Amino acid sequence: VGSSVPGSKKIKVFSFFFNDGMQIQKGCMKWSPDETNDKNVCCDICHPGNRLVEECGPSPEALCTPCKARKFTVKPKDPECSQCTQCVGAQVLLKECTPTSDTVCGCKEGLVCGNALCSFCVTACSKGQEPSEDGVCRTCPNGTFNDQMHHKCKPWS
Repeated sequence: VGSSVPGSKKIKVFSFFFNDGMQIQKGCMKWSPDETNDKNVCCDICHPGNRLVEECGPSPEALCTPCKARKFTVKPKDPECSQCTQCVGAQVLLKECTPTSDTVCGCKEGLVCGNALCSFCVTACSKGQEPSEDGVCRTCPNGTFNDQMHHKCKPWS
């Protein structure tokens, strides 16, 4: 599916690229006529997993190129692909990186993610404890309790 340049025939351009076994359609997915050169088109949106190489040019297929292995992009016109995250240390791989999404890491048993991105793991706190700012478990202060795993202590009242 494509857009056409005024005065020319509509052309459908399909090219596929395989990245780590995943089929990625190459090039610009949506484009519009170049206002400064009627022989060119300008890319509005690259196919998922492609980075923008050039804003405008004669061929929509050449405006975007697939991310290389172990790289990804989630933005439709990103000029660079990002390096895939590697799970390290206490992290475990939950989902492999693809050209359209980063790696998803989790933590080994007995540990939990230390932040929303799970960029590090901390010890899972038991009932009667709460996680501190430095990731260490501490006993609930007097007048508070915790009856759930790895939650903040709450007042008794």
